[in-house]
Amino acid sequence: MNASEALLRVHQLIPPQDRPEFTQGREGSFYLERIEGNCEDARADYIIRDHDRIRFEARKDLLRSYVVQVDEEYALRPSVESGQPVLTIDIRDQYRNMAEVITRPENAHLIESAQRAYAARGVTMRAVPMRGGTDGAQLSFRGLPCANLSACCHNAHSVTELFRSASWRPWSTYYGRSWASTRRAEPVREGFGYLSSIR
Repeated sequence: MNASEALLRVHQLIPPQDRPEFTQGREGSFYLERIEGNCEDARADYIIRDHDRIRFEARKDLLRSYVVQVDEEYALRPSVESGQPVLTIDIRDQYRNMAEVITRPENAHLIESAQRAYAARGVTMRAVPMRGGTDGAQLSFRGLPCANLSACCHNAHSVTELFRSASWRPWSTYYGRSWASTRRAEPVREGFGYLSSIR
């Protein structure tokens, strides 16, 4: 039995349309963050994302079912010890959707305050789904509700993430920074933690 092939079989079961490059807005995804291995040992780390808690839980169950399916397929092979799983899966929640906290009636002032601050700078605030927000989510679920306000970046959490200085112009005097020192857009890379591992 080849460990890398068993792991690749799990990845093949994930529908291509459920990968981040084919999703947008509030659509959930399975993000293959890392894969490594050889014929004896292999590991894949996935980030599972969804804005809806029920669909998020369903995605975790779906990945578990793929591991069980591949285990059952490989259990029929003579090279596999009877009763021993070929693959194991470890899923850990990294963070939840902070909207579960931010949109509670008692926290309405957070969005209202942000809207007033944007309006004071002549900017119309738009609420859009955002991928990421680990710090704000952690704080929100620990009792300190934190709205995830834009840092004026574009293509957030992608390899093409960038900051356009023109997007920041309305805020530059607000934060007391010299605009002359920030003329060039710089690409930004953001790291992710692991949500699930399959071995």
